Amino acid sequence: MISSKFPGVSSKPQFDQRCEEWVTHELRNVPSSLHSFGRAGEGDPSPYFVAFHQHDTVRLAIFLDLPTAWLFYGAVSNSWAKVLVDKTRSQPSTLADHGSVNYIKLCRDDVNTVRDSTPMSNAPYVVAFHENTKVRMATLTNLSSARALYNAIPTHWAKVFMDRNKFGPPSVVASHGAGKFVKQCTTEILNDNDSTPLNHAPFVVAFNQAATVSSAFFSAHRQHSAEAFYDAVPRDRAKVFLDRSKNEPSTLAIHGGREFVKQCESEVHKLQYSASFARSPYFVAFHQRNAVKVAACVDEDSAFAFYLSVSEEWAKILIKRNRSGHTRLRFHGHDWFVGKCEGEVIKLTPLVESY
Repeated sequence: MISSKFPGVSSKPQFDQRCEEWVTHELRNVPSSLHSFGRAGEGDPSPYFVAFHQHDTVRLAIFLDLPTAWLFYGAVSNSWAKVLVDKTRSQPSTLADHGSVNYIKLCRDDVNTVRDSTPMSNAPYVVAFHENTKVRMATLTNLSSARALYNAIPTHWAKVFMDRNKFGPPSVVASHGAGKFVKQCTTEILNDNDSTPLNHAPFVVAFNQAATVSSAFFSAHRQHSAEAFYDAVPRDRAKVFLDRSKNEPSTLAIHGGREFVKQCESEVHKLQYSASFARSPYFVAFHQRNAVKVAACVDEDSAFAFYLSVSEEWAKILIKRNRSGHTRLRFHGHDWFVGKCEGEVIKLTPLVESY
């Protein structure tokens, strides 16, 4: 992880400064042979890969030098599991990864901070959905978590999101699906009279989305609802299903974290011999402190994802290359810096007849 690379760094400005110092030092030691990578007719070891897990898909970029790979790795949001892989050795090695335990730990920590003794029937937010003739209902304590859970429920189920604010009658914030099933969900919510305190709710489902944890609470007689909500949360999110009915909470189900990191590593290992910097069709470049950093991507979705991950404080460009030339797909920043980025991509990636 970056924190282990730069101990004591606690802010982005500090990270940028330390990273710049490290990059400057490393560039002095880059073998001259690296500068020929990507030239037509020459070898293309493409030694460094950065991959991250986003919306159940692995995004992958290829790099010619380690300092640039580190900068792109740092640019990818910590909301996603990510890896930096070095394959200059006989066996590829993971130099850094993020997300292996963070997301699941955040979910558990969020659950453990609940001290609210409000009866579940008085909790302000409820989400319900209709699944196979049954209504599944979850109780939540804050608006953002309730909205996130409602949005996470697939649209092939009828679903309802209600606000039971104590200063007014219950109101429907959002609903989706056939009227008959929506009405059944609404009726189930309005008939709720569960007196179990929130902090004693035995079942909790929590998931991590964009670095924010959302937790839903379920009483003992709603275990099936808890299971249904856990299953309904998409697999591109880290999630846990906890049983707090005993002295020591137990994990009934878990998904994400290390699994996402493994998916990133697997994608790198699968493509390490076929993915090539020199022959990639997409390139992302950004200008940072008088230097241009370039990444190559084998597909447009990955290229676009990496382009978006680069902060808008830097001039940046996304380029597609084919036999007829280089085409700007997206760019941001001052024209002069964007031009420098484009020039560096063209210099590193001349057109290849057989491409």
